[in-house]
Amino acid sequence: MRKNKKSDLQKVVDTLPFGVKDELDAMGEIDIKRKIVEASSVLVENRNLLKEDPDLQQAKDVVKNLMEPYKETQNSQQSIVDYCVFLLNEKGKL
Repeated sequence: MRKNKKSDLQKVVDTLPFGVKDELDAMGEIDIKRKIVEASSVLVENRNLLKEDPDLQQAKDVVKNLMEPYKETQNSQQSIVDYCVFLLNEKGKL
């Protein structure tokens, strides 16, 4: 028997910090809207800090360089597969 997948809402609730759900549940509409603005501001600030972090950018560059040969192989081999499928389709063999 297949297990039920968690609902999207339950996934969100599961990732809330401890106690935050109860805090949010107790808020009125105005406070909820303020919390949305506050959390959105923190998200924007965090994204900006990520972009400006020199250590993180250096690590991303290292990973990008290390991945390049794998990506090239993946792209070229996928192109071969795609073209072979196209040829078989053209010949009516698919």
